[in-house]
Amino acid sequence: MARPDTTDSTVLLMADDDPGDCLLTEKALRKAEITCPLYVVHDGAELMDYLKREGDYADPAASPRPSLILLDLNMPKINGTEVLERLRDEPELNSIPVVILTTSDEERDIASSYALGANAYMVKPSAFDDMVSVAQVVKSHWLETVRLPP
Repeated sequence: MARPDTTDSTVLLMADDDPGDCLLTEKALRKAEITCPLYVVHDGAELMDYLKREGDYADPAASPRPSLILLDLNMPKINGTEVLERLRDEPELNSIPVVILTTSDEERDIASSYALGANAYMVKPSAFDDMVSVAQVVKSHWLETVRLPP
């Protein structure tokens, strides 16, 4: 689902299989006044299809290149760790910044995510106000401070 925005070419792509987490994150992003389009996929295989413009995502208009990926680790079909590994092995995709946004606070998940090239690791809170704070960090750092690749 995309939210239209005519003033910004930034596109967020979120990969998360939990509908409740998706809804919480989408609402938090809106509350943080992030207005760029947000596309959501629900597993690692769908994410790879989106990025490679295959299957349902063959039309570039339906799958604009993301400026930033918010990636959950615990997903079906292809988990987030495998997705990250594949992304970093693909020359046309490896420059897309990836923020891990997951419920896991395990040291091994954090370490392996950074070792595989994650740009940031954030633990997904369950409370809405805390998720808004996370969304505000995403906005201030990733959307207002750093320059994302074209």
